[in-house]
Amino acid sequence: MLYCQSTPLDHCAEAAYVLTFSRGCGHEYPLRLLVCSEHGNEHRARPKADRETSCERCGHEGPLTLVRIEDVFEEEVVVHLARAAVVTSALSQITLAYDRAYQAVADRGLKPVTAYRMPVQWPSEGGAFAAAETMEAHVTLAVTVPTS
Repeated sequence: MLYCQSTPLDHCAEAAYVLTFSRGCGHEYPLRLLVCSEHGNEHRARPKADRETSCERCGHEGPLTLVRIEDVFEEEVVVHLARAAVVTSALSQITLAYDRAYQAVADRGLKPVTAYRMPVQWPSEGGAFAAAETMEAHVTLAVTVPTS
């Protein structure tokens, strides 16, 4: 289940939307926020943030402004990792699994919300990965359907 990331932190409502913000200078804010219907409506009613922040790219000071609200849903992707790739990579097997999953959903026309990460599930096969050529990973992603 995708959870609302809005405050308070113990808020356990299911996320329905992902919000994208921009800065007054025009640069898009790099992080996206998952919110429930209630918090989505609050952001629609007040699209400008109360406090100012600095742009990472140009240093402009100003509040974030809501520029896009998209429906969000969960997508489970099964990826197969070659044992040789996992063993020789400088990246962790979790990073490799997420990279493959992001690419798989992008290839299907979906847009992953990278601010949200569920734990990767590694089906237990009695330690068979040590002898196997491939490893199966179940990765759950938050995704949107691009509108353009």
